Amino acid sequence: MWTYESVSRLEFEKKKDLVERIMMELGCEEVEIELPYVPKTTSFGIGYEKTWVSERMVY
Repeated sequence: MWTYESVSRLEFEKKKDLVERIMMELGCEEVEIELPYVPKTTSFGIGYEKTWVSERMVY
């Protein structure tokens, strides 16, 4: 279950998009690396399980 009451997952992802754009404007560069783990979050509840896998770039 998404545990934040004041912001939705969609709003959160949109803010991360904004931060990425600002970082790129300031000169950050994407880095191609292979992480030793899958960047994911899994939420659990009664009869509920949702896994969110991040596909964002590393800078």
